[in-house]
Amino acid sequence: SLHSGEEEDGSIDTNLASELNEQDQDIVKQAIKALQTTSHIIELGCGLGLAGLSFAVSAATESKNIKRTVTFLDREPYALHCVMA
Repeated sequence: SLHSGEEEDGSIDTNLASELNEQDQDIVKQAIKALQTTSHIIELGCGLGLAGLSFAVSAATESKNIKRTVTFLDREPYALHCVMA
């Protein structure tokens, strides 16, 4: 499964929660839900694209019936070249 730091009961992993206030925890929960239900994400300032590539791999194994796409954006052309390699 896409490990997001969120436990099955909807609570956030205690390691993550200890560093976040309640408002930030709500933002993390909303982001996790969005990543689990969206079909397209954009990774801004992707660098080597680790987050986007991880999402694509986990989404491909988790949701075979939903087409998921990732758009990588970075101002450094070499970074985009590395993502495409």
